[in-house]
Amino acid sequence: MAAALHDAGIRTYRQLAELDEAALRETIKGAGLRATASLVTWPQQAKVLATQADENV
Repeated sequence: MAAALHDAGIRTYRQLAELDEAALRETIKGAGLRATASLVTWPQQAKVLATQADENV
């Protein structure tokens, strides 16, 4: 999954947080992978991680 996101240009938690579920599913599908049930929460989780990273700077 990480390689598929990286290949699609998604390299930061902030970029992942900005995706909606449909775009994320299409990215994963485009890489020939199957989405997981938890995929719907990934942008929300990435937003939390991005915020924590910003606070640690």
